[in-house]
Amino acid sequence: MEKLKLISWNVDGLRARCKAGQFIKLLQVDFDILCLQETKTPELDIPQEIRSDKKYYSHFSEVQKGSFAGVGILSKIECRQISDNFGGTKFDKEGRILIAEYDRFTLLNIYFPLGAGKPDTPDTLSHKLEFYDTLLGFVKELLSQKKNVIICGDFNIAHKDKDLVNAKTTPLIVGIYPEEREKLNELERLGFVDAFRYKHPNLVRYSRWPYQNNSRELNLGWRLDYFFVSAGLKDSITESEMLYHPGESDSHPQIAGSDHCPITLELSM
Repeated sequence: MEKLKLISWNVDGLRARCKAGQFIKLLQVDFDILCLQETKTPELDIPQEIRSDKKYYSHFSEVQKGSFAGVGILSKIECRQISDNFGGTKFDKEGRILIAEYDRFTLLNIYFPLGAGKPDTPDTLSHKLEFYDTLLGFVKELLSQKKNVIICGDFNIAHKDKDLVNAKTTPLIVGIYPEEREKLNELERLGFVDAFRYKHPNLVRYSRWPYQNNSRELNLGWRLDYFFVSAGLKDSITESEMLYHPGESDSHPQIAGSDHCPITLELSM
């Protein structure tokens, strides 16, 4: 059996994480594939320590200067093919997606729209829901081709009430609207499983904490980052976890990250 470890992390600015030394710390964790979101970095501005590292095949989406999007993949395994778009959709220039074809699965690394913009801005809730609909259609086509699929990234949705602190008293806001959560329900109806919840049905963990109000220290977070794995790979999941949890510094290397911590998926195939 081949063991495989994937990490997903919303870096909230790749250059900022490199300057702070946080990216180098993550590279000390053993992994096979590292997926990054919200790099905010055009490919020509990718830090040299990443571009010149020969241990990894590196791929980055096109991103416009000043954009809050951008995704990247560092992989010890060479993929057969890579694309940075869904193929002929309105979202193809946003720099939100990398699709990597490996021998045993297709990996989608995605930074999903936040959906909190005002009506006259691009990042509206309707834009976010349409992005999800486009993804669902794309994934259905992959499944029809009998492909195993892994979707990871910052989904910008807390799927269940246990995925955010104080769910009962939190006002209805972007990230927990029923129509947003329904999109993740649709993924599950296609046979996908939330890998962390599959291994830890009742464990409360978060992956994102606001920078303000000591939110991380008080563990006032949301779980917005996921690995969703298609049915054909479900039995291959051996572990999925967050690489940071307040108050449990001895459980594993604590990688605080940005406002998001890295998350992992381990497979035995």
